[in-house]
Amino acid sequence: MAVGPFTHTWNGRPGRAEGTLDPSGLCETMRWVRGGVRAWRPHRTRLLEACARLGWVAPELDTVASDANALAELWAMPPEEARVRLVLVPRRPNEAPDRLVQLQPLGDDLRQRRAGVDAALVLGPVTPEPALKQVPNGGARAAALRCAPCEPLLQDKDGHLLEGATWNLFVLMTDGTLSTPPLDGRILPGVTRAAVLARAHALGVSTSERAIRLPDLWAAREVFVTNALLPVARLCSLDGQRLPTETCLQSELLRDLDALDLA
Repeated sequence: MAVGPFTHTWNGRPGRAEGTLDPSGLCETMRWVRGGVRAWRPHRTRLLEACARLGWVAPELDTVASDANALAELWAMPPEEARVRLVLVPRRPNEAPDRLVQLQPLGDDLRQRRAGVDAALVLGPVTPEPALKQVPNGGARAAALRCAPCEPLLQDKDGHLLEGATWNLFVLMTDGTLSTPPLDGRILPGVTRAAVLARAHALGVSTSERAIRLPDLWAAREVFVTNALLPVARLCSLDGQRLPTETCLQSELLRDLDALDLA
């Protein structure tokens, strides 16, 4: 599969760029498969809510999904799966932000992460607005570099686990309850997080949004993480120590999420 330069549109105009475009602003990362962008509606809703919170003029987003499909057609060998990155760049007050849409085939690093993620504890949050999906800042990048090759798992000063740099955390307790940290303003309200909670409920699994500490991980039946691209992957280790290895629920959730129409 050809992996050429990033293919992108800027305010709806197609083009190509030889490097990674990284303007400041809000962003959404989504999964594209043959047929279109997955979970576009909830991603769109989250982005518009973030714009409203920041006092930005609401941008025109109706063409984003079709932009991604059009970009895929520019590839000589269109991928089966790709990463869509939507970035909103603020302009002057009372003007809608500029809009960047990127499409990139998935790399080997993501395919390896789907087999499992290794994490290291970092004191967090590391972004000024954790509940907003923003282009990674210096603090987030520094945390990622400090943990490499592992991924950061953020923990507050009271020992509560929050989230990863790019994912939400789930723990299947010994009593069968699927738990995840609450939306208290310190974690991102992940689109896949919400889908997993809804699907687990449909499967008859008890769910809870509550504080999670380190002992919960070691005593758990399953520990996994979620985001738009994984979308569900086992958390294999923390600070070099292996975590529980069961994957029954997460495997079922992954199959269900892949089968659902999340448009």
